[in-house]
Amino acid sequence: MASYGHAGNILYIDLTTREVRSEPLDAGLAEDYIGGWGINARLAYDLIPLSTDALAPAMPIIFGAGTL
Repeated sequence: MASYGHAGNILYIDLTTREVRSEPLDAGLAEDYIGGWGINARLAYDLIPLSTDALAPAMPIIFGAGTL
């Protein structure tokens, strides 16, 4: 199935270690969580532990664009 509306990659940037890595976007993730809002919410769910303070330096910042 052809997919449109996303670049097909997720870019992770660690500002502390200056490490940059790109991972392909899982096709199942793109189908289950349509659009940037859904994918961003799922990434936040996976990356942020429940006990993390909202202003902690380890808190990730997620930028994502939707199809529209």
